[in-house]
Amino acid sequence: MLTSLLTHFEGLPFGPLKELCGLTDANLARHLQVLEEAKLVDVARGSGLKRPQTTYRVSPQGRKRCLEHVAVLEQVVLDAAAAIAVDSDSKGNQAVGCSGVSAFATVFLLLTVVPDRAFAGGGLFGIDHEWAYDNSGIWKRSNQLELEYGVIATEAVGALWLGNDDPLGHEFWQSIDSSAVSSVAAQALKYIFSRARPSQGKGPDKWFQGGRGQSFPSGEVTLQAGFVTPIILDEAARGHPWIWALELLPLYDGIGRLKQQAHWQSDVLAGWALGTASGYWAAHRDTPLSVQILPGGVSVGLQKRF
Repeated sequence: MLTSLLTHFEGLPFGPLKELCGLTDANLARHLQVLEEAKLVDVARGSGLKRPQTTYRVSPQGRKRCLEHVAVLEQVVLDAAAAIAVDSDSKGNQAVGCSGVSAFATVFLLLTVVPDRAFAGGGLFGIDHEWAYDNSGIWKRSNQLELEYGVIATEAVGALWLGNDDPLGHEFWQSIDSSAVSSVAAQALKYIFSRARPSQGKGPDKWFQGGRGQSFPSGEVTLQAGFVTPIILDEAARGHPWIWALELLPLYDGIGRLKQQAHWQSDVLAGWALGTASGYWAAHRDTPLSVQILPGGVSVGLQKRF
């Protein structure tokens, strides 16, 4: 709501603000009352079209609080980047890693947290809000499932065919480690937090719902981030900055899950952070865990046997 008012310096009457926020009269009135009592919104009562009209504007204090909130979100991104970049000097990709982490989180926040309609945010960080359902075009559920299966097939076939001795094959084995570890962790977190999905209509603050909640974190975004991170880190360290385009995979999947009301914004960010952290761990292992477990032939690769 404050986001919407910030973009309308002259203020907004109740009707247009209601349409922009997508709230009912009662919900909007309740939010405005809280904001007015907190002195975050100024209320100007006058007349328009021959009848009384009330206009709502962000107060100077409200504008300051909004900027402070943006600064907090920015610090969250920087802290995540710093955590992931720890000890990365050994691979020479600390600066690249930080810029990539910040880029993904910044783009995601811009696309999902500051959309064309304001939100009465809730959940983690106060950014969670429901999107209008969309299962058409590139956002069809079948497209995301094909991407998920394609990623699993690519890393499995690529790892077995090329082998761990091949640089790209080594990256695929690291991705297998990352995908497996992060997927197990994501599923465990789903059971622990059992958060209700947007499609269940309970709002973003319904946690610990038992088996009925599987929203936090997004398992598919976790998988995509876990898959691309080892490849990105290894290739970026070799001087291939174009490889950062792979971050479009978790970004696309995250937006798709929001459009299908399967996850909240913080679910997607948590899944991406989990997959990225797992990928960072896998990328810094000299010998992938899966290679150590499987027979020694996987180091050679099937391509050298034919």
